[in-house]
Amino acid sequence: MVTKKVKDLLKAKKKEVYSIEPEAPVNDALKLMAEKEIGALMVIDKKGEVVGIITERDYVRKIVAL
Repeated sequence: MVTKKVKDLLKAKKKEVYSIEPEAPVNDALKLMAEKEIGALMVIDKKGEVVGIITERDYVRKIVAL
């Protein structure tokens, strides 16, 4: 059984957190994730409040559902 903790996994990750505004086109979010080699972005409004997270998986599920 694996006994690693979340903090152990986080140590191996990059320290930067990338974000995008809710009004941004989905394509911009996908491009940013590809450029930064990340799978998710924080969605932060103009007031600086986190309003959600967008992930690669979110997009893939929408495409597959079409």
